[in-house]
Amino acid sequence: TTKIPRIIHQTYKSANIPSNWIETSESCKEMNPSYTHFLWTDITAREFIYRNYPWFLPIYDSYPYPIQRADAIRYLVLQHFGGVYIDLDVGCRRCLDPLLNSSIWFPQTRPYGVSNDVMASIPGHPLMMKLVLDLVDRHVSYLPPYLAVFWTTGPLYVNDILASWLQYISIGMNADVTDHSINIFPLKQARDSDLVILPPEFYDRTEYSFFRHVPGSSWHGPDAVLMKWIFRHLGKLSLLLLSL
Repeated sequence: TTKIPRIIHQTYKSANIPSNWIETSESCKEMNPSYTHFLWTDITAREFIYRNYPWFLPIYDSYPYPIQRADAIRYLVLQHFGGVYIDLDVGCRRCLDPLLNSSIWFPQTRPYGVSNDVMASIPGHPLMMKLVLDLVDRHVSYLPPYLAVFWTTGPLYVNDILASWLQYISIGMNADVTDHSINIFPLKQARDSDLVILPPEFYDRTEYSFFRHVPGSSWHGPDAVLMKWIFRHLGKLSLLLLSL
């Protein structure tokens, strides 16, 4: 048996996956034939939230961008069922069983730190629960599209929550006294949470990687270019500001 259940979760607006992503989705099924596969559509995702997280449904329905709903549902189903979440533009190179022996993992990426396009968890993991709960506090609508998505539900959101979680594990309850959601978890439970950051070589860089990517991210707008440039040059920008 494995800690993380043999379940693959993917999302799309309907059951009709675009032709350029069918192969990647099928590759994960072929490499993992014993896994249960869930494709969460707009209809089934909303029904799942209605039945299991009704308190979150008003926020889910009010998201201005579909990708925010696609982000949110992945945290909810991982918290509820456990398993591996995989974006449709990510294919599988091999069986994922070796990745199922920790309790939760995220892939290391640049420029953001970790990504949410592939991740895995046991059901009910406290960090995944925190990712679910903190969606409420991040529900804002005054940011430009790319930053709004990244900050409210996307990779920046995950990295910020992960940073507060690691700080909590490191120094205990005083890590962030204003962060109410983190303080519902006993410190020992948090420290025993078995978090793993998947190295890039296991993610998508070598022939030994578990995953591979094809072109995706069709929701990105013009502000995406600016945001990526800022993150890639953050160190240089900091030095420039300090010299002024």
